[in-house]
Amino acid sequence: MSLDIIRAVLPKVPSLLTNTASHLLSLNPYSQHWDFRTFATVAILQSFLTSLEIHDRKGRVMTVEQVQAIAATDREIDDKTWVAKVSMPVEGVVSEEEMLGLEGMVDRAVRELGVGMGMGGEDIQVNRAKVGREGLSGEWVGWRDAKKRGPHEKVKNGGEEWSEKRKWEALNEDVGGFREKEAQEGVVLWLHGGAYFVCDPITHRPMGKYISKEFGGPVFLPRYRLAPQNPFPAAVVDALVSYLYLLHPSSSLHSPYTPSQIFFGGDSAGGGLTLSLIQVLLWFQTPNSDGSKKTIRWMGKDIELALPKGLIIMSGWVEAARCLPSEVSCARGDYIPTPKQGSKSRYRQSEAWPADPPRTLFYADDTAITHPLVSPVMANSWEGCPPVWWCVGDECLRDSNLFFAHRLLTSSVPLHFEKYTNMPHVFPMILSRNPTSACSFKSIGRFIKDHLGKTPYEYRRVRIHPKTLGMEELPEKELLFGGMTVERLRGFMEREVGAWKRKVRGKEGEAV
Repeated sequence: MSLDIIRAVLPKVPSLLTNTASHLLSLNPYSQHWDFRTFATVAILQSFLTSLEIHDRKGRVMTVEQVQAIAATDREIDDKTWVAKVSMPVEGVVSEEEMLGLEGMVDRAVRELGVGMGMGGEDIQVNRAKVGREGLSGEWVGWRDAKKRGPHEKVKNGGEEWSEKRKWEALNEDVGGFREKEAQEGVVLWLHGGAYFVCDPITHRPMGKYISKEFGGPVFLPRYRLAPQNPFPAAVVDALVSYLYLLHPSSSLHSPYTPSQIFFGGDSAGGGLTLSLIQVLLWFQTPNSDGSKKTIRWMGKDIELALPKGLIIMSGWVEAARCLPSEVSCARGDYIPTPKQGSKSRYRQSEAWPADPPRTLFYADDTAITHPLVSPVMANSWEGCPPVWWCVGDECLRDSNLFFAHRLLTSSVPLHFEKYTNMPHVFPMILSRNPTSACSFKSIGRFIKDHLGKTPYEYRRVRIHPKTLGMEELPEKELLFGGMTVERLRGFMEREVGAWKRKVRGKEGEAV
């Protein structure tokens, strides 16, 4: 734990001790479902993430850039993890005209999908997202057989570190043993969470490691650009470039994958970004106004973009305004800041924030909050979406995830949905030793293996007990609480954004 995190937590030690006593005496409503490790993890994260401001070693309020740097600090790779670092170059691989064409297609999708939602295209403030000539980077992550290979160390002959290509080959050798014999090879493109402004492939290596072991293949974690420096739709552009990288690699590290081998996945904001990318690809399946097919010019070829094999969503941030009841009712058992707490967060003024022109949220302009590529729950339709595996806890984002599941079912999308009682946001990542995490990772592995192989997959909607792991069917009526509709949700979101404007641009939320 870094000194900055310790410094933020120290003032809250008295309340942590009080809550600990409450948990040990079973006075906490979560005591019956949480062990002490779960309680302590959530309590410490709450103390840090819900702080109105974080101070650096000089006692100054941190800038956004400083907070981002903490989350992206590199760390030692454990002996059970393979990491092969790669770049997705643009220079010399993709022409400037091709890159501009891709960015232009995303811009066109933003405007046409906005018009489809009754939003005037000219009214949506869109950042012109340029990848730049340097391109992007990412990490291939997989399970490492530490028993066979021993600890990470330099190669004996000559003492040189393994090349990225050699790590990649060893990664595939180790995870290949978990692949089912009759199944084709597969890959997961995982888009990390972090509210679109923090985290990195580095933070999500454990996630990639466990998923790769369960399905027997590599996980690719792209380093997409973060807000507020790179607002919407920069992350969408980068996610699309990452998909193209899997289909048409610009390096010799991996061979081209086909769409039928690729699964998209993401947690929290990464889950929302995954669904936004799918909306762009669904838009690509529709013809142009003259009846011709939509294509992208890439590496000298006109490419028709097909949909991936399936999707994996963990606690997706699918509704940007966060205006549904669970945002408040589930806050005690979750660690992410509530919308009210988020609106009061303070950062020292810097080049990144406040934005110019001003906006309320880091990720997108206020005019785009209800846009389906910012809040994918608002999309007109999900018809044609690939099969989806989804899990969520009793967390702040629960209600938006439940309503999204209802929307998928009404669009006839094959959906497997797991709701874990009283578990917090993205629990498989923060509670990797908890039985619920192992349960969810194994379930993800089964989903991928069955879709890559010949075994018919059984789609279910279940509620899972966090201690016994007992399952019971989740009634469909629980997915449609209070007769929620897209139109009603839009009204709630617009009111919430209005409230945020009054707070963030008032005395409470200005940069200091």
